[in-house]
Amino acid sequence: MSGPSYFRNARNFIAKNTTFNTYVPGIDADHVVHAPAGYGKTAIAGTVSKLLEEVEGLDFSPLGATFHFWRTSAERNSPARFIITFAYQLAMSIPEPTPHIENAVKRNPMVLRKTLEAQLMKLIVEPFKALGELGDMPNRLVIVNGLDECINSDQECTVDRQFAEDQEKVQIRILDLIHNLQSHRLPLSFLILSRPEAWIKQRMQSAAFERVVEAVDLYALGDHVKDTETYSGRTISHSG
Repeated sequence: MSGPSYFRNARNFIAKNTTFNTYVPGIDADHVVHAPAGYGKTAIAGTVSKLLEEVEGLDFSPLGATFHFWRTSAERNSPARFIITFAYQLAMSIPEPTPHIENAVKRNPMVLRKTLEAQLMKLIVEPFKALGELGDMPNRLVIVNGLDECINSDQECTVDRQFAEDQEKVQIRILDLIHNLQSHRLPLSFLILSRPEAWIKQRMQSAAFERVVEAVDLYALGDHVKDTETYSGRTISHSG
């Protein structure tokens, strides 16, 4: 891989670095990238996705799934479809668990109306576990963009204070779902992009998350080579 000087700015570096780390065996490639609006988080998500789709020389697709929350979209500003969409995309990109995901829905179609936590187990965890040993399965990256834009769909029915509290709870819930999934040691890594909401940063700094997640402040990283080198050394060292 080229040195940090290859990357024209921090956004490009993170995109390239995350792409590289996705399919290096044994590397811990979970990242949460946070920055204010206008700092290129969505551009990073798009660039990483495109780079992974264009990777040559692999007999598998390193991109497992992508999910973009969007505040003004009724279908994408709620967590309701998060796990269902996630499982569907995994079934499309990873052939091994696909029959088990399909069978889970056939056996109990009501799983699509269960809680997110139940869907996580039935549509993702159990289908992967049904495969037995997963050590030889290549790692895939899951991109979750715009976590801060995940809000409750009944927003017009709540007062401002309650609405703000609901946003905090639902965004933390998504993080906890991902953390729960990672506890099962499936061959999936995550790139999560979000504005730096206080409750999201606080969750990332908790003991449970600090052990498995690399938080990257895109604003602090900036375009400085020194900062980029620091980030590079810290991230690449995970492969040792």
